[in-house]
Amino acid sequence: MSGENDSDKITKKGLFIQHHTRRPYSVQFQFIDSDTVPLGGNEFNLKSKLKESDVSCTQIEELTIEIPQEKEQRHMRQCAIRYAEKFSEYAQILKKEKEFLKKKFPRKVKIPEVEITDWCLFCLGSRLYSKIYGEKQSEKPSKEVGHLPVLSIIVHLNQHKVLMVLKYLHDWFLNLGMEESLGMWVYALLACLNKPLDEYNEKFLERFHNSCEIHLKDCDEYEMYRLYRISAILEYFCLNSDKVGSTLVKNFM
Repeated sequence: MSGENDSDKITKKGLFIQHHTRRPYSVQFQFIDSDTVPLGGNEFNLKSKLKESDVSCTQIEELTIEIPQEKEQRHMRQCAIRYAEKFSEYAQILKKEKEFLKKKFPRKVKIPEVEITDWCLFCLGSRLYSKIYGEKQSEKPSKEVGHLPVLSIIVHLNQHKVLMVLKYLHDWFLNLGMEESLGMWVYALLACLNKPLDEYNEKFLERFHNSCEIHLKDCDEYEMYRLYRISAILEYFCLNSDKVGSTLVKNFM
């Protein structure tokens, strides 16, 4: 490669635009220069700015960089706290409108009584049931995937069942990790909790929160996203609800 060609590549003007990716620890950048054919308004505007730009950079079509894990985790936790604040608003509406929602969303399926294995099949389905209980598969017919925690189910649960199933979910979490379907049920049932709780159930939620924090040290990036949210809800909505809000986020940052 000649020196002249090298010089052209080094002095060519361009801009990097950021793209969000599905991977929590990566950010992707696309290089826009005078030869780029704009595929949208954003690229067109950026390309037009190059005429007045003093940017000089190596001509690279695409670049992926890794964000330091510690910084990304801090950002995820900050976002999770804001998520807990939104969750609090949702839970308050659910509590206020519960009687109306019962009428609007009548129960359509038979809800299990107290047996933990029946609830496992109901919430998680036979596929995850078999991971937890192995060969002790229930003889009752069941779906591979469990029921979603829809309003026609959760608004018909009394507080005893809400807390009972949350304890089952904690047990399954210790076995499986925060599977997506399990996390959805935890989210929905936490929204159904009536507060204040007694000391016994407060201690249970503290254990659940601690379990999430421990599991965060050894989980994949997608499970980590769910764990941060559930952990924030447990800490700031269930255990320290007086701290949820802009003051908490400001202090954390």
